[in-house]
Amino acid sequence: MSDLAHFEESMTRTSVSNAIRTSSNDQTLTAISQATMRVAHLRDQVGFINNDTARLHEDYLKLLLDSETDEKVKIGLQGLLAELAEDYGFGWTDIARLVRVSVPAIRKWRRGGVISPGNLHSLAQLCAFLKILASQFVADPAAWLTTPLSAEIDRSLTKASIYSQGNAVALLAYVDHHINLEQLLQLVGVAPEDRKPTTKLMPNEDGSLSIVPIGS
Repeated sequence: MSDLAHFEESMTRTSVSNAIRTSSNDQTLTAISQATMRVAHLRDQVGFINNDTARLHEDYLKLLLDSETDEKVKIGLQGLLAELAEDYGFGWTDIARLVRVSVPAIRKWRRGGVISPGNLHSLAQLCAFLKILASQFVADPAAWLTTPLSAEIDRSLTKASIYSQGNAVALLAYVDHHINLEQLLQLVGVAPEDRKPTTKLMPNEDGSLSIVPIGS
């Protein structure tokens, strides 16, 4: 074979090899691109499913709370006050703070004073909330409600303070472990700068603990 013929044959083999390699690379890139698009589509679907599940769970908790509240309204004002004080051990100040009324208003209701439908609903919802906690989540709902959310954040951020701002459903989702503490704080609008501890526990000489301001 002449040198020219050998060269032409070599060039032909190289061209065919390059064409095959190029075709193979294109097919690989196409396959990767398609797989990436499928993964992105699946990720979007999972995100939609998670969002839908969260909304369904929240809707279920709200429906449960509303249903229990409607039942509690039927026992009337004095029955609600007795349940909160006697069954759950709340003081009148605690009840006033949770339903966002004054202590004199509670005193008036105890004496048979007139209560507005909105305040009656608030008392009924509190009883309903406590019933759900006791039946499904915690043994002592009153103690759970009045304790701080976490030792790592401001102790004034109690579950009761969260509840009193109208976040009963969010608290149920939290105690149900459907959302974590960070998600709860974001959901109820507690900014990061408002979470920093302002107090700390200090031991006394008798072994007891006192809450004192940080820096003291």
